[in-house]
Amino acid sequence: MPVVIHGGGTIEGVAVGGLPDGTVDRDTVAADLINGTKLADDAVAAEHVADDAVGVAQLSASGTASSSTFLRGDNAWSTPTAGALTKVFSTTLDDTSGQIDIETAAMFDGTYDNLLIQIPYCYNMSADDISIYMNIKLSSYQESSNKFHWQQHSSTSNSVVVDRHDSTSVIKCAESLGNAANESWMMNLVFSNPNSSDWYTFFNWNLVGSKTDSAMIWANGAGVCTQADTQVQGIRFRTSSGDFGNIKIVGYGYNK
Repeated sequence: MPVVIHGGGTIEGVAVGGLPDGTVDRDTVAADLINGTKLADDAVAAEHVADDAVGVAQLSASGTASSSTFLRGDNAWSTPTAGALTKVFSTTLDDTSGQIDIETAAMFDGTYDNLLIQIPYCYNMSADDISIYMNIKLSSYQESSNKFHWQQHSSTSNSVVVDRHDSTSVIKCAESLGNAANESWMMNLVFSNPNSSDWYTFFNWNLVGSKTDSAMIWANGAGVCTQADTQVQGIRFRTSSGDFGNIKIVGYGYNK
């Protein structure tokens, strides 16, 4: 069939493959002329997609994208289910003093039903025969009234019971660590209902460590705040003498 150029600018009789390679470049193709139906499957590879060219609006996922949802592997936006751990804070201290206060607002503002405070390691403590104490801050770190009941068992003293929390009686996480300058230990502390105004706050802890003679030290305990309107506002860790040395503390929150 002969090639016919019409006066209106159209061309008739050009078959596929009838033009030399390179005759039609991208500047010759009118804007918006080529759509998805004109592209072969898998014709556009990843290297042809510009960085940041595909936004959330271009995704075919179901559900609604927002700051409180995530994209699942089945291409659906979903809200995290209750019970997922959220890291709230993390701090690493070197050559620190013998007292550490944890009062991170996000931990104690009522966002979470449960709190996990973890000390994954502590080492290079600077004194012998150290006891480790924990104070729970309510309106202050020292309470004159009996707001706590707690009981502890440990490798050095079994069935220790204290029914008050004041300037002379605080919660011992572990006692008589021995030559603490050459020991290391870790601890988990869990609170249930730390900011509840209508129910008690429960807590428990576990501490385990290694002594210089390869013996194991351990302590575990549980307690309850005896006033339903009490809200936990912070945690203080302190030693009976000397410094903590190198310590890492991480806080997590999760809901029921």
